[in-house]
This record gives sequence, C-alpha cells and structure tokens, in this order.
Amino acid sequence: ENYTVSASLAGGNTDMATGGITDSDVPSLSIDSVQANEGQPLTFTVTLSAASASAVSVNWATAFDTAGANPAGATDFTGASGTVEFAPGETTKTVTIETLQDSMNEPNETLLVQLDTPVGATIAAGTGTGTILDDDGPTAGTSSATVDEDGLPGGIGDSADGDWADTNADGDANEATFSGILPGTAGENGPATFDFAAMDAQVANIGAEQVTYAWNAGSNTLTATTSSGDRVGTDLFEVSLNPTSGAYSVTLLTNALHGVSGTEDDITAALTYTVRDAAGDAASGTLSITIDDDLPVVNGGDQAVADLNYNLTVMLDISGSMSSGTSISDGQGGTLTRFEAAVEAINRLFDAYEGLGDVRVRLVTFSSSAAALGSAWTTTADARVLLDGLTPGGLTNYRAALEVVSGIESMSSGSFGSGAWFDPGKLVDGINVAYFASDGNPNVEGSINGSREAAWEAFLEDNQILSYALGLGNGVNTAQLNPIAYDGQQGVEIDALPVTDFEQLSDTIVATVPPITGTLFSSPAAGADGMVSLEVTIDGVTYTYSYADDTLQVTGAGDYAFDEGDNLLTVTSAKNGVWMIDLDDGSFTYQADAMETGTDGLTFTLTDGDGDAIASSVDINLDGADALAEAQAVVQVEGSLDAPLLGTAGDDVFVWELADIGTPGNPDADTVLRFGSEGNDVLDLSDLLVDANPGEGGDIGDLDQFLNITSDGTDTVVRVSSSGGFAGGSFDPAAVDQTITLIGVDLGDDSAQAIRDLLSSGQLLTD
Repeated sequence: ENYTVSASLAGGNTDMATGGITDSDVPSLSIDSVQANEGQPLTFTVTLSAASASAVSVNWATAFDTAGANPAGATDFTGASGTVEFAPGETTKTVTIETLQDSMNEPNETLLVQLDTPVGATIAAGTGTGTILDDDGPTAGTSSATVDEDGLPGGIGDSADGDWADTNADGDANEATFSGILPGTAGENGPATFDFAAMDAQVANIGAEQVTYAWNAGSNTLTATTSSGDRVGTDLFEVSLNPTSGAYSVTLLTNALHGVSGTEDDITAALTYTVRDAAGDAASGTLSITIDDDLPVVNGGDQAVADLNYNLTVMLDISGSMSSGTSISDGQGGTLTRFEAAVEAINRLFDAYEGLGDVRVRLVTFSSSAAALGSAWTTTADARVLLDGLTPGGLTNYRAALEVVSGIESMSSGSFGSGAWFDPGKLVDGINVAYFASDGNPNVEGSINGSREAAWEAFLEDNQILSYALGLGNGVNTAQLNPIAYDGQQGVEIDALPVTDFEQLSDTIVATVPPITGTLFSSPAAGADGMVSLEVTIDGVTYTYSYADDTLQVTGAGDYAFDEGDNLLTVTSAKNGVWMIDLDDGSFTYQADAMETGTDGLTFTLTDGDGDAIASSVDINLDGADALAEAQAVVQVEGSLDAPLLGTAGDDVFVWELADIGTPGNPDADTVLRFGSEGNDVLDLSDLLVDANPGEGGDIGDLDQFLNITSDGTDTVVRVSSSGGFAGGSFDPAAVDQTITLIGVDLGDDSAQAIRDLLSSGQLLTD
C-alpha cells in the first residue's frame, strides 16, 4: 500500500515525501486427494489459503497416475480439464471427475488432477490423487431370447410375413429353444450365483392367457404354467439355468395364444433374475423372452388345383363295320355312323383331359392292318385334324394295333421294338393312358390271349400305362377285349367297358377321365397352434367342421352329404359340379357337369388354436376344358375302392362282380353318391345273386335271403350275402360280404318292400 509524509519548518517551508509498503502475504492454492466407488464421481476441493481482495484463477487437468501402483486407464474415468475462478473473498472451489462402472474384478485404481498457471495466487500443492474404489457388490444386466412356434411339432417354417428371419440365432438348429448367458458378476466377493427365485409364484399375462411362474431351486428351472382360460395347467415354456455360470436355455413347450388374428405377431415375457455374491449382496437383471407366432398356411387358386399332364394313346377301329349307322342325330336330319360317334366321343375325351393339364396324343388306327398317324406325338388340336381325315374300311385286327403301339414284333415272343409309343414328343412328366375302341371281334390273326396278353401287359407295366378297352355296340364279345384292358400303373386286371348304346358312348369314355384334384391346405396346415376349424362356403352355404368336436355345422340349405367315418364332405354346387373334400387333410376332387360353363368355386377359412384365421379360394373354369362326364353308362365297381361312386346326370348302371366283394363277416364297402338324383340309375347285383330265385309280379322270391335293406338316417344301406346267408329273411351280419350305401336315398326300414320297390322301378338287376 502507499502513504504520504509531510514536514513543515518554523520558517514556513514545507516538504512532502511519498513511500510504499510491499505486502508479502500472497494467497496460495492447493488441491486435496479423494476417493469414490467406481461409477461414482470423484469430487476434488481446490482451496485458496486466504481470501483475496481480487479475483484468483487456476487451470486444472486430469492425468494418468503413471507412477502409481494401479493407475486408472481411459476406460475407468472421463478425462477432463478446465479453470477454477475465485471471486474476491472466496476460498474454496470443487472439480468433479466422472468414473466409469465396469464388471471387472480389479484392485483400486488412481488418477491425478493437476493445477497449473495460477493468476493472483501461487500453487502450494498442485496435484490431487483420486482413488477409484472397485465396487465389491454383484452386478446384473439384461438378456434377450427368441423362440418360434415354427419349431414346435407340426410347426410351419417361414409360414408368413413377420416370421423370424433368423431361425437359428443361437446355433442349435431348433427354433423352439434358445440358449444364452445371463450377464452378471459378484465383484470382489465372489463367486456369483444366479437364480430366478424372484419369479416364484408371480402371475403375468402372456398373450391371451394368464400364467403363474414356479421356481424349482433343486433343478434350477423356472416353469410358466397357464392359470386361466381353457388350458389351465398347461406348461407354456421352461427356463433351465446353470446357477454358477448364468448359462440358460429356454424351451417352448406349446403354442402361446397370441392376441392378433391373421398375423405372425410376437409376445414377450419379462423375467427377473438375481445375481448374488458370497457376502449376500444381490443385483437384479432381466431376461426378455419373445415368442413368435405360427400362422396357418393354405393353398388357393392355382396352388390348390393339381396340374396333371397326360400322354394319351388312342387305338381306333376304322374297319368297314364302323360305317354302320346309329340312332344319334347328326343335327342335320340324319344320324351319325359308329365311326362319327366314336370321333365325337374322342374329341370330348380330349376336352376333358385338357382341363387337367397339358396333353399329348398318339393316334393309331386299325382295320385289316394298323398304322400310326404321323411320326411323333401331337397336340390335341393336331389329333382332331387327323381324326377328321379318316375313312372306315377293312376287317378287324386287334393284334396289329397292339403291335404298332408297343413295337412288339411278335406278340407271342414279347420282343420289344420301336413302336409308336416310343416316338418323340411325349410329355416327360405325363401320366400315360391308352384307349382301345372297336365295334367288332377280331377276324384277322385271332384273339389276344396267352403269351400275347402277357407280352401286352408287360409293355403296359414297363411304361406305366393304364389301358382301357371299349366295346362299341352289341356285336362285341367283352371277353375279346378284357386282355387289352389292364392297369399297368398298378399291375392289376381291369374289365373292358361295353357300350351297347352309342348315345352313351361319349359319356362312358369321358367318365374314365379322373376328376380335378387338389388340396386346400398341406399338412401341417395350422402349424404348432393346431387346427380348430375349417369353414368352406359353396354357393352361399357354409360348412363348418370343428376338429376339436369332430362335428359339422351347416348354415344355409345345401345339397350335401357327410361321411362321419372318413370326414368326407360331398357338395353338389349350383353348377351341378360335385366337390368331394377330405376335411382331415384338405384334399379334394371336383367332378364337373359337361353341360355347364363359366366358373364354379368355393371359399374357405382355416382357423388355428390361437384364433389366427387364414382365408383363400378355389375356382374351377368350366368353359369346356374342365367339363367332365355328363352321364356314365356303366360303372364297373372294383374291390376296395377308397372313393365313393358318383352318379351323373344320365342313367348310370353300377355293376358289382363276385370276384371283387369281401368275405362273410368282413364285407367290402362301397358308397354311391347322387344315386337316382338325375337319372334312372341301376344297381346291377346279378353276379352276386347267381343262386337267388327272384319271383315275378311283385314277388321277391328268396331275395330276402340274399339282400337286407335298411335306412340309416337319410341314407340307405344295402347288405348283400352272396351265399344266401339270411335264412328265412333273418339278417345275419356274419353272412354279409358286400355293403352298398346310397347317400341321400331313403328306402325305409322294410327290407322286403325296399327290394320290391327297386325291382318294380327297374333299379335292381338280379339276373
């Protein structure tokens, strides 16, 4: 500070002098040393030794304690720097350094905060040491697991949008399980142990259900069990835990009931786990389990209808007798010849097969000799042109036709050559079917029998060909045709098809074409959630089948039949098409009416166990291509048929032969649909009743010893004992060797009267 001294003399003179005092007490700065648990801040105090009348400042910065025993690193604290400023009169300020939490078990670590460049003060103690105390308590964290119902039994992988893209996130190749490790440490007081004890007896909602958790400390497993709804007591999932390592495995045991219909939505279960150290301290973490839905998968449109391709071999008699007339009108005041009727029938045959897929044709004509038309397989369009250019003439030589087709140079030796069937142009994936049609018996080179028949059948089996033989008119002995008729695909004999009325030729030949087939869904359709119901709607009538109750409910008035034993639903549509749907596996057949055009179709909805409902539809184009048989002249019933027999719009004759029935007490069973609904259909049981003596004029004779007819609801069951085992007309189930169920036909429970009614109406042939 400064001061002034003034001196005055007696004589009046005055002198002045100015002086100063230098203050040697300048304040000094110091910083202390502190400690804190890791993850907590270190707060240093910077102290000014005395208050100052003027402002004081000093810079500071963190530094690594390279000389320390356990220096903290960059991952242990956040480096920083700055300036501390003291206003006049202030003596303390603080500097805060953030430390970082980690899960490592490590010793205490140190860092430095250093003071530099003071203003208005000096530095007395410019370095402070911060000690980071290792946290000795346990730590926990979060973990996520994903399981997918696609991995459950019956589950469908990648069934819909929203499905998990990574189906094997943990590498175990099982979508229904997931393995991982829970994060957590014990700190310095190890070792750590893990458990889900906090979840024991806890209640939570998972999807549309409530679950209760149970922790088993003995087995170290946590189980989620449904405690509400229809599935009380059902274990939903289980978590197995290694208590020392924290390794866990989630196993999805059954489907969850997701809340959003029609989507692969996810639901999540949040589980609390605990990490404990040896001192009894604990930390809590969370395991989140996400469960992905499994959605039903259905077919529809082009996917639903099977596309089948065919190779058709047509062997047509063009002998002179095929020029004979028929009673079929040609539309111009005349009648068709047998040949013209046959060509018309073959063209309809082409129409029917075209509705099933691609078709290739090999035409062979025969009379006195035989010839293949062209050098290769043709389209149906080209085959129609070839048919139009033919003219009948000559004798009838069955053997020549078979030799030209098969290339068997000698029917007796079975030596294969290069027949027309082997010419280029066949469809590689085609189903092979052959048709042989003649109006007369062979009068050149003899019959097909013995070694010739064996050679022909060997050719058919080697090339998987189903061969039909049709006898046209009354002049054909079917015994001559039977050796040509053979199923080379199954390796079994079949009978020739006699057509005594040319007006039924087209219907008979087209009836050999298989129906349209397809599947509404493929197994497993509903996935892990299981199927609850299938709803099919045809012409506004809805048929709902419950898989749980095994029942069918019908809403509306429809023309249908339901076989409860096989779960087979048969519906006749407004287009007169017949849908036959297996409700168990979704497969169906569709038999079209030849007179209908346009489109016939159905819609359907499949619902799974948690309410997901997927809808689709199937449409059949009836514009000629898919139109199959309008009427069926003769249905030859073979033993052990799985599919029901189908009546058509014409007059059908259903023929049973003795060789095809069962044995007494173990009968063969056949079902006939639409019997007599649109035509005067007939049951031909003559081959089964050879020992019966029917009466005349309303008298049934002893037919009641061979036939028993009863009503079964709206259906009629005809039971046959070919040995006449119903003595005195008394029914004996041990004598039954054939049953015939007429769906939708009620003839009553008076067996004798039912027999009488069938005889009088001409619908039962007994001899």
